[in-house]
Amino acid sequence: MMSRLIRIVPIGLFCFIAFTAVGNAQMCILRVGAWEGTAETYPNGAKGTTRKASVYDFTSTAVNRQTGKSYHGNYQPKAEYFPFTFKSVPEGTYSITVKRAGFITTIQEYTARCKCAPDGVLFLDVLVRRGNPKDVVSEKEAGRFGWAGEVLKGKPIDMPKPVYPRAASAAGATGEVRVKVLVNEDGNVVSATALDGNPLLAAAAEDAARKARFKPSCQDGRPVSVREARRSSVVRS
Repeated sequence: MMSRLIRIVPIGLFCFIAFTAVGNAQMCILRVGAWEGTAETYPNGAKGTTRKASVYDFTSTAVNRQTGKSYHGNYQPKAEYFPFTFKSVPEGTYSITVKRAGFITTIQEYTARCKCAPDGVLFLDVLVRRGNPKDVVSEKEAGRFGWAGEVLKGKPIDMPKPVYPRAASAAGATGEVRVKVLVNEDGNVVSATALDGNPLLAAAAEDAARKARFKPSCQDGRPVSVREARRSSVVRS
């Protein structure tokens, strides 16, 4: 659960630490790496590929499968692990081509979900195999960058100023209100319920929470809805 402090003051102003979203919800940076692996049979009989070494000095292009538009990035020799950068790509499904001398040309299917890009940056690691570059192999979309099952909760990007209740001001009400919110896949609050605190302050805290917006939370690279409790500190100035 995440908790934030909300301060409501009698003069009708709202004091809150502001968070700014990095990057655009529909556009993001895509960094591509390449690696060589070796085939392996695990103790349970399953077959897989073990990472052997990173591969450098490759070229890459990205083609949006919906629009057919091609994107050309830049190779940055000093960038470790993910040296090829596409500076601005919109959300969508892509065919990412990786070429290097001595390796089979690989076309990797990849879905760029910019809403789930930490700090506006996505990472793709492409498996390449040694062989003739004139040969081409296509790969289905592989596992996404990040720990499987982990929910990465989005930060708030818009926290509107609540109105301090007149009744609370007249009564000199002060205290703390804990609000449970449900944030949907787009980062919008769809419900807010006060869990405790002074009843004179509950409605203002709920109303402010409903108007908040978050960077979408993600699990396995996909936007998900989350529930969390937010603690509001309501005091007189």
